[in-house]
Amino acid sequence: MKIQKCIMTTSKCDCGGKLFPEYGYSMQIDNKYCTNSMTDMFLYLGSFDRCEKCYKVYNFIEDREGLQMNFNEYQQKASTTAIYLNKVKERFPELPSEVVKILGISYVANGLGEVGEVQGKVKKLIRDCGGEITQDKINELSKEIGDILWYIAAMCSELGINMQDVAEENIEKLFGRKERGVLMGSGDNR
Repeated sequence: MKIQKCIMTTSKCDCGGKLFPEYGYSMQIDNKYCTNSMTDMFLYLGSFDRCEKCYKVYNFIEDREGLQMNFNEYQQKASTTAIYLNKVKERFPELPSEVVKILGISYVANGLGEVGEVQGKVKKLIRDCGGEITQDKINELSKEIGDILWYIAAMCSELGINMQDVAEENIEKLFGRKERGVLMGSGDNR
């Protein structure tokens, strides 16, 4: 296991919040506190301290073993937190599987409205902050993007498809359009 220790250690956040230790995956790491950029990785595994107020990450110690997570691994881990139909199944145990399936798809599709949270934060970043993109704003957006990612994974699970396959097919489509010079324009089949 290769460990990457961070440059800075602190016990208090810039915002004044207390830091609490955690271990697990984090999508948002303030790279200026780490000795490597980690920009080519998807999720980061390790121990870190998180602010109780703004959730900013400090004192990250990277656990390199199994660090990178592909989309299918994320989808599988995310599915273990999917509880959205538990109460419906308890209340109506005799629901046909087709009804349960469409309820799951509908719930997750509505959850993709989280994109509106990103839109709202970006709108306020322009209106209220004059377009200044601070690390705190990036961290807020990262959390919202993580929520969207969860709903995408849940939709893939509901449809019985692999997130990795969706990502690879999309990249193939985009590179095909790029090669043919048709990235701009409209229509799915260009």
